[in-house]
Amino acid sequence: MIKNDENSKNQILKKAIANADEVAFEQLFTLLYQDLFASGFRLCADKELTKDAIQELFLELWQKRNQLSDIQNVKAYFQTSLRHKIIRKIKEQRKKNYQSLDDNIREISMPSYEKLLIAAQDEISKKTSLQNALKSLSPQQSEMLQLRFFKEMSYQNIAEKTGKSKQTIYNQVFDAIKKLRKIMTMFILFFT
Repeated sequence: MIKNDENSKNQILKKAIANADEVAFEQLFTLLYQDLFASGFRLCADKELTKDAIQELFLELWQKRNQLSDIQNVKAYFQTSLRHKIIRKIKEQRKKNYQSLDDNIREISMPSYEKLLIAAQDEISKKTSLQNALKSLSPQQSEMLQLRFFKEMSYQNIAEKTGKSKQTIYNQVFDAIKKLRKIMTMFILFFT
């Protein structure tokens, strides 16, 4: 039953992407990211390469969104596309190091369970920290960030909507970003 629900969400999001709905595309990214990261990391055991490949994949698919209408299983399509992208990236890295293709295939290894667990916990910790940092903002700061970055409103539009001056909006957004940066910097220093 859960798979059907997930498939129907994927189909709705796929249709929204074909209509150039950025919010739906972000939802698709959120829905699929953890699974894509886990499978990509299992393939190459490289966190940064996996993250880069996922970012590139979503960027390319956004640019080709009009061609996505015939996909039957969105999750499988993304998994397969990511796998091909990571393998291409590994081959490119190997070519730069003047290694043969046969060596590349032999050197692809499965990461240990411990590496996978550590990577997953690291991602969860970062998300939790960001969520906690967002909760530490005042309601006004949180609202200003929502309007400015999630709803992509201009400072002028926010000022008109809230009845506050444009300078007040600038100040609240600046203070909120400054506070988030400080909290996340402390998190990074603490956990690295």
